[in-house]
Amino acid sequence: MTENEHGRSGLEILKDILVAAQSGALKCHMVYHANSNFKHVKSYLDLALKRGLLRMQGGRFYTTPKGSEFVARFIELQILLYGQEAEELEHKGEVAPVG
Repeated sequence: MTENEHGRSGLEILKDILVAAQSGALKCHMVYHANSNFKHVKSYLDLALKRGLLRMQGGRFYTTPKGSEFVARFIELQILLYGQEAEELEHKGEVAPVG
């Protein structure tokens, strides 16, 4: 996964999608939350479904326990790289820059 046009990594976009789907989300909600477009989000949804990070039920996407673990580890890595600043940004719904 490479950086997109907003300078965010694919892993960061995937994390945003998984966070949006924690309580169940439609695709349009995940596109908005990931600050991306339908084409990009579709590729990440396909990957997340294939890898067991997301599941679909009743037209909504839900983060699986494996997906929640991915989010937790992503945040841990950001804190390791950027310290307390990353944790504070995460609580505000923002993410520290990756790179």
